[in-house]
Amino acid sequence: MLSEPLPPIQIGQFELFEPIGRGGMGIVWFGHHVEQMMPVAIKVIGADYANNPLFVEAFEAEVQAVARLHHPGIVMVMDYGTIPESASEQSGGVLKAGNPYLVMEMASEGTLEDLYAPRQWADLRALLLEILDALGHAHARGVIHRDVKPANILMCGKNDQRPGLKLSDFGLAAAGERMHSEKMTGTPAFMPPELCDGQWRDHGPWTDLYSLGCVAFAMATGNLPFDDSNPMQVVLKQFTADPPKLEPRLAVPAGFEGWLQRLLAKAPKDRFRWAADAAFELQRLGEPASKTISLPTGLRFKGPPLPTTWKRSETPKSPPQMIGVGLGLYGLRSIPLVGREQERERIWTELKAVYASGRARAVLLRGEPGTGKSRVAEWMADRAHELGAASTLRASHSAAVAGRGEGVPRMISVAIRTLGLNRVETRVRVAHTLRNYGITEEYDYDALTELLVPATPDDIAAGARVVRFASPEERHTVARRFLELLAKERPVLVLLDDVQWGLDSLAFAKHLLDAQTRIESPVLVLATVRDNALQHRPLEQALVQELLERDDVAVIDVGPMSSEDHQALIHELLMLEGDVANQVRERTAGNPLFAVQLVGDWVQRGVLEVGANGFKLREGTKLHIPDDIHDLWSKRIEQLIEDVGGGGRMALEIAAALGREVHTDEWLLTCEHAGATRPDDLVHKLIATGMGVPTPDGWAFKHGMLRESVQRLSVENDRWRRLNRDCAKMVSSLHAEGQPGREERIGRHLIEAGELRTSLKPLLTGAAERNAHSEYKQALELLAIRREALGGLRVPRQHLVWSAGLIVEGVAHRLVGELDRAVELTEEAAAIARACGDAQTLGEALVSLGHLAKESGELAKATDYYRKALEDFEGSGENKCQVDCYWGLGVIALSKGEIAEARSLLEKARSSSEKMGYALLIADSYHQLGGIARMMGELDEAEYLVEQGRLAYERVGNRTGVANCINGLAEVKRFRGELTQAERGYREALAIHETLGGLYVSICEANLALVLLERGEFEEANVLLDRVRIELERQRSKALLGMVYLMLLPCCANRGDAARYDKYFVLGSKLLLESKMVDPDIAFPALLATKQALERGWFERAKQALSISEQQFRAIGTVERLKEVAALFELIEQRQRPTE
Repeated sequence: MLSEPLPPIQIGQFELFEPIGRGGMGIVWFGHHVEQMMPVAIKVIGADYANNPLFVEAFEAEVQAVARLHHPGIVMVMDYGTIPESASEQSGGVLKAGNPYLVMEMASEGTLEDLYAPRQWADLRALLLEILDALGHAHARGVIHRDVKPANILMCGKNDQRPGLKLSDFGLAAAGERMHSEKMTGTPAFMPPELCDGQWRDHGPWTDLYSLGCVAFAMATGNLPFDDSNPMQVVLKQFTADPPKLEPRLAVPAGFEGWLQRLLAKAPKDRFRWAADAAFELQRLGEPASKTISLPTGLRFKGPPLPTTWKRSETPKSPPQMIGVGLGLYGLRSIPLVGREQERERIWTELKAVYASGRARAVLLRGEPGTGKSRVAEWMADRAHELGAASTLRASHSAAVAGRGEGVPRMISVAIRTLGLNRVETRVRVAHTLRNYGITEEYDYDALTELLVPATPDDIAAGARVVRFASPEERHTVARRFLELLAKERPVLVLLDDVQWGLDSLAFAKHLLDAQTRIESPVLVLATVRDNALQHRPLEQALVQELLERDDVAVIDVGPMSSEDHQALIHELLMLEGDVANQVRERTAGNPLFAVQLVGDWVQRGVLEVGANGFKLREGTKLHIPDDIHDLWSKRIEQLIEDVGGGGRMALEIAAALGREVHTDEWLLTCEHAGATRPDDLVHKLIATGMGVPTPDGWAFKHGMLRESVQRLSVENDRWRRLNRDCAKMVSSLHAEGQPGREERIGRHLIEAGELRTSLKPLLTGAAERNAHSEYKQALELLAIRREALGGLRVPRQHLVWSAGLIVEGVAHRLVGELDRAVELTEEAAAIARACGDAQTLGEALVSLGHLAKESGELAKATDYYRKALEDFEGSGENKCQVDCYWGLGVIALSKGEIAEARSLLEKARSSSEKMGYALLIADSYHQLGGIARMMGELDEAEYLVEQGRLAYERVGNRTGVANCINGLAEVKRFRGELTQAERGYREALAIHETLGGLYVSICEANLALVLLERGEFEEANVLLDRVRIELERQRSKALLGMVYLMLLPCCANRGDAARYDKYFVLGSKLLLESKMVDPDIAFPALLATKQALERGWFERAKQALSISEQQFRAIGTVERLKEVAALFELIEQRQRPTE
């Protein structure tokens, strides 16, 4: 302490009088606000920490994190800064110039450490519930304390501005995550194991709950659960020692010890997950004298029941004087949500429906910009988390060039904390996370890693474990299964913001809802969409329209605020007085974003002061209210640039070009390319004024409309194009060739830069890459941009440059099932290539036309295309298109029953693929050749070939192919009569396909039904086949559906159901005629149907079924089966004679 009192020391708007406490980071002073005369506490960081830039960064993070929190149990931060030279001189050097300081509300009664222990259970329980409520609020907003202890729990007295308990000192604890440090931070006696070993990626709400368990133990017993005079021994005990037996100094319920043990579990997964979980169980314990609940330990807690309402008792409003003292942090503060009661109630009703049914649903908030759609969605997500009602995940989207900061993969990366990790490190983190949920399959680790960090050619060359998603559904299934893991604890709320720019996120939402017919998952998708932006986004518009038409999607139109709510926002929360309030209400016309940002602008410019009942303009200030939100953003941007210096303008516009979420490494490199000033002060100012928010790997624009306004200003001043050229250079230099998404981003930036001609190649490459990754709609979006570029360049439609794009576009349309459009585009591509005399491009177009004709069942036309393509490629050396031709011709020959020709062509495809290293075609060829060998009865050869196919699929990471080969090996077992082994194989294949989604699930189930038919278990087979039939009818899969109709015939005959038999025979025969399919699994059920019909005396039906069987066996060429068919025909004739 000082030897004698100092005169008041001036720091900004505050005066410091005397030190009142000393902590680990510095000294706490008593002071007051000069104008308001309100007492405050001012914490000044000591020199040991102030000289460390990493701690200074962490200290600023404390202010930014805590200022965003609005809760009666969390200390209010008023201001922060660095000690000026003048204050250092006034203090005689006690305060060091440049040291950071923090101003917060005064807590006159000290800390929990200073108080006597509670004497009654009711007091202890109330104290713990208060702390849990405050922690729940912070956790819901992504803030983890990391140093919960009695000394950081302040007590405000009745004469303080906000009486009651207050959590403080979030900042030191946040240092670990802000600095990405692996060092230990915190107080050993209250630190969980994951804090002791510095593993910040494992921190979460459970981290603070462990510390609270230590606090609760100490309050109940007077002793710490883990104590020693040597701090390192304390740390060791946190890892290894069980808590001592509870010997409370007050009467507690019997279940209290079990509650503490759950909090103090060593493994995070064995603790209460959230504050609401712990609070719910604490309240259930009852009174010490009553019969109490004893909680089991070591089991994962499933969360409290869903509250009936989202509402809570209102948080007391802070007095205007208190807000005025903290006006410097206005931009960081969260404005409580006003009104929107109906919207909030509807969302909660939908969440309750998800909770009750266990099935996913969606809510679509739609409306114009600035009406508060995102604010309502964010508020409800925070509230659901706070109440323990749902786990929450969030994805944002923007109109800018899509980078690394958007969509579902980014959302999951944030949830499991893989941001900043390379692919190898990501897989380790993914495996660690999934193991905590009991997942042990290596494929699951590989698939989620692939979703988050797609493999590059260098990764593949280095032998990385790769997964190739065979369809968009397979990729979306990986994300859906992750949500299902989270949903084992409680429902999941997925917030998709601005989905008018989120094509893949919309497709994922549709996939999730579609999947509920097979696998239910308690997930609520809460999406926001701007109606006006959809007009220029046809693909997104189509998906939104599909969602709007569904019964499991609720639509909420979010219009302007009601006049009553708007008035409440302006008067009660923004605290404006008199004429100023009236003009703001009139001018902002029910647009809450406009009103909030307008006040933020006035605060930024320092023109507000505290009046009797709120804020008013300073005397002499001329009132000017902008015409619209863009005009307001423009003025705020200009003020910001003035504050940080002119060099910040270019850096800000570069950030806008990179997207709503800005990654520091990309931003800094682009600024370097552009010659822009390093933008350190800019980020600080953006966050301080509420125009930006920090993210784990950079920062983000707080509002999408702000980013759009920055873009608009850049365009209007002819800077946008040049900055996008610099962005393209950055992507090219920072990201290696072959890295997924690289070419697409380059192409999009070049389009924004007006470099239309240069953009054509990367856009085409990006579209082809999207096709290769089963992202067909995204490929179409890129190709539409490329088409516009060609139009802008006035390239004639007959020019060869159009042809390559049309081929890739045709492939995308083919893969989404739009065959007519695909044919139209590909025929045009072929005509252009033919007119230009380009044999290579013509050949590629003909191969694509062959695929289209084959998939449409026009086999003769497909054969003609493939053979013409081979003629065009003749003399040019073998290439992939030629191999595709061999493959296509082989599959056609097989479907026509030309087994020898099929085998020859597919063998040629396999050998050529092996020469050229086409790994996927190698695997496909082995699989198909194995199927031919099985059809021919060469079962040993079939087993060998299919196993080779399985190994080849594993090497390329194609899980669908692996599962199909397991299914093929089971087929071999079935043909050998080894039905038990066959069933085991089918079930293994089915289990894999159920994780992938798609048509193959039905194929595996149909094969299982064939085993049941062979065993004579007709009723069981009927149940399974009927389920498959319903699914195939929904998917309109004609060829396979025809087979299933025929498989149902022996079941119908066995039951004596002639009407169903006749119906399925007609439908199956018709589809079989259309598909011209040849397969033993058509012949066998038809043969079985013959025998069952014969037993029923249905002689004509028996002959009809036997005719199908004969046609199939004859096409396959199985002589022994044809002899059996002939014998059955003779038997039918014999049995018919007596009745004639």
